[in-house]
Amino acid sequence: MPTLSSEAIESALPSRADLGKIAELNALELWLQAYYAGLLKLLKSQRANGPYSRHVSQAIELILEKYQGYITLELAAGAIGLNPSYLSRIFKEETHATFSEYLNRVRIDVSCKLLESGRYSIKQISTQAGFANYNYFFKVFKEMKGITPQAYLNGDRTVK
Repeated sequence: MPTLSSEAIESALPSRADLGKIAELNALELWLQAYYAGLLKLLKSQRANGPYSRHVSQAIELILEKYQGYITLELAAGAIGLNPSYLSRIFKEETHATFSEYLNRVRIDVSCKLLESGRYSIKQISTQAGFANYNYFFKVFKEMKGITPQAYLNGDRTVK
């Protein structure tokens, strides 16, 4: 996977020099939010561009931007300007996963981070991660992680 240049990182993130000048909690919170948003943008860009062709990178970028909502291979192909079956074929060839598998992997990764935060219920997390149906979220989570979301929430990260 390509690495980001130090110039790209510096231009996308707020200055660390500003961090030392912050005297109020509100200002610190705003700086942290800006830093976190910049990091997410950089990570999404790096993850999407990876070792993939332009079309697959565009599809991955769409997944990373829209995973919380309704997204399908057909919608992604239309947004990119490709035939869905062609996008399906090159996506599978390059990522070794179908569009749906990749989308579900992104959604489950996000749900794990939300579970680890301890701020939301499992049902809230399933919705925030883009699953329209809680039972489907539960099934996909268990298939991918080998444990239930509740077991993961309780700290049992060992695959059974």
